[in-house]
Amino acid sequence: MTPFDRPPIGMNLARTAKLVAQAFDAALVEAGGTLPVWVTLLSIKSRQLANQRELAGMIGIQGATLTHHLNAMEMQGLLTRRRDPENRRVHQVE
Repeated sequence: MTPFDRPPIGMNLARTAKLVAQAFDAALVEAGGTLPVWVTLLSIKSRQLANQRELAGMIGIQGATLTHHLNAMEMQGLLTRRRDPENRRVHQVE
């Protein structure tokens, strides 16, 4: 068998990544979570305290999308938000 008889390594890698992502998503759903919730909580845990703008940048989503997720997560008791005492326009997320 020559190297040209096998699928390219990039194709195998892409297929494997897709299978791993599907398995991870299924495990999150089974645990009652979602990928955005998991990424948000992981980012908050790694920083301990972040404002919403910084958090959106770390996660790679728009501020409005993050606000939607944070509202739901706060209602579930997964996190808290408070105004920054030095700048009342900024929300700190813990």
